[in-house]
Amino acid sequence: MVNDKLTREQEDYIIKIFEFEESFGITKLTDLSKILNYSTGAINDEIKRFEKMGIVVRIPYKGIILSEYGKKIAENVTRKHRIAEAFLYYVLNVPWEKCHLLSSDMEHAVNGQLEKYILKKLKNLKQCPHGNPFQITNTKDEKKLLEAELNVSYIINRITFEESDILIKYKTFGILPGEKIKILEKNEFGALVNTKKGKFILDNDDLLIIRVKE
Repeated sequence: MVNDKLTREQEDYIIKIFEFEESFGITKLTDLSKILNYSTGAINDEIKRFEKMGIVVRIPYKGIILSEYGKKIAENVTRKHRIAEAFLYYVLNVPWEKCHLLSSDMEHAVNGQLEKYILKKLKNLKQCPHGNPFQITNTKDEKKLLEAELNVSYIINRITFEESDILIKYKTFGILPGEKIKILEKNEFGALVNTKKGKFILDNDDLLIIRVKE
């Protein structure tokens, strides 16, 4: 259960910290400031509060990571976020690239009886429309697109970092869960990929965010 002391804004912080850590291994405060649209000073103040609560650990000159306690909280709030996204997409027909942003109000109410009714409506669905599972688990059978071999066709499994501009780009490129993708060329900056929509350039951040299966 989510810590009762957390505000809605703090839950939003934790969801994004979890996404950064899952995608890139660590959360930089400057990146968190850009995504959440708060000043670096405000971000730093909140992170200090999280440190006192035992939710995050600061890595000098690098950023922050979630503590074991923080990971448990993050799993719960992220689960609610993904359930809300699935409800918006599969029940209310909200566009794929918009359900992440529009879930921000609904996700905080996904608790108790309401969660049970939503899951009943979603039937046997176990993941959000971006492929991320409700129940956070180690997906050992997937790999980062960065690790993919050249000229081998992979199935897109999920998108680990959900932001509207990123999702809009991926939808345009045909980078959606269940679709095929192949790396044609790769260099130190990124890769040229091929999807059913054509050939596109992705940078290294994209190659970390997109997870694939053979």
